[in-house]
Amino acid sequence: MRKISLSIYCIAFMLGSNLVFANQQIKLCEIKKQTLQTQIEYAKKDNNQDKIDGLKTALKNLENNCSSEFIYQKNKNEVEKKRLKVREREVDLKEAQAKGDKNKISKQQQKLQQAKIELHKAEEILKASK
Repeated sequence: MRKISLSIYCIAFMLGSNLVFANQQIKLCEIKKQTLQTQIEYAKKDNNQDKIDGLKTALKNLENNCSSEFIYQKNKNEVEKKRLKVREREVDLKEAQAKGDKNKISKQQQKLQQAKIELHKAEEILKASK
């Protein structure tokens, strides 16, 4: 009973943390974008064309790789990886159950539970990044 309540507490904590993390990803992109735009303005005032060109390239790369869509796709890929891991752990558990080794069964159950927690965490991050 104590293990279950501790697991529930951990899951609840991680879910809250994940929502914050997903929002921070998007906010961090916006902060980086604003910083680059400010630096471009300073470079324009200094008539430093080389710096302007470099900063514009950096801004374009940021927009391509740090957009909401990019973050969403990255998080979607992470969910797929976690789903695959859960399926692998389920197969491992079935193999351990077929052998009847209680120690291996217990270990595989724990690994499966951990994989499910990680999947749920990834799904929550994905939801928050929509």
